[in-house]
Amino acid sequence: MKEIVDSIKEKLNVDATSIKFFADGIINTNYLINDKYIYRRKKNFTQFNYHPDNEVDIENQLKGKNITIPFLYIDENVKITEYIPHAIDLSYFVTIDNDALISIANKLRDLHSYHLKAKQDFMPFNRIEDYLYNARTGKLPVHDQVVNNLKKYYKNQTLSLCHNDLVPGNILFANHQFYLIDFEYSSNNIPFFDIASFLTSNNINDEEKQNLFINTYYQSCQPKNIEEMKKDFFSFVDMLWYYWAIMMYKTLHTPFYLEMAKSRLNRLSKYVEMDLSSYISNVNR
Repeated sequence: MKEIVDSIKEKLNVDATSIKFFADGIINTNYLINDKYIYRRKKNFTQFNYHPDNEVDIENQLKGKNITIPFLYIDENVKITEYIPHAIDLSYFVTIDNDALISIANKLRDLHSYHLKAKQDFMPFNRIEDYLYNARTGKLPVHDQVVNNLKKYYKNQTLSLCHNDLVPGNILFANHQFYLIDFEYSSNNIPFFDIASFLTSNNINDEEKQNLFINTYYQSCQPKNIEEMKKDFFSFVDMLWYYWAIMMYKTLHTPFYLEMAKSRLNRLSKYVEMDLSSYISNVNR
């Protein structure tokens, strides 16, 4: 704890008289300082395709744009923000109602409308091969088809800064509005990837709710091939995070990742119209 006390004094010129464990993430541990600040510290954990200097640059670009919680200090190992009492992430919502969907869609469009640039591109096709390799599992029989279906969207496209990891824990409700947090996977990508990321990661499977979110985002100017885009992006995103979840399960041996892999595989099966459930049973072989 002395390290945290010294760090708070150095970075904020504040005496840390109270330090409480707040939350644990994959690569971060969070502490509540003086019931006033959240102190996020990096773990000694290697995460594939994560570059802390990229995250710091993105957070600096977003400062003052009402997209994320403002930071008081940030570097490649530490981030300090003000503590917001009663803030909750999306996982605490029993249901994600239409008002929440509209608010989040507007926030996501705001992020993309700034046309900011990260230091690196997301490179989905390199990334999925990395995850497949490190998952040490068999390639799904639909792998090449799903990858090839997505590649046409990346030809001669201008990429924008995207979040890329809109899981429930990375969407915070505080002060009567939603914020996007944890930009560790943020990089340049096609904005529809974020739409697919949000809808699949939050299990928005109802078509009416999907359409509400997409229509809100595009403000009635959605692409003509939207149904094809949904199928192609949803399939790819589910397959991408299926491989990632298997990789994380084999690295950390935490059942949560195996359950996540099952969920992703079940939805992918519906999109590609093929039963893929047997691939989960092969994970521990």
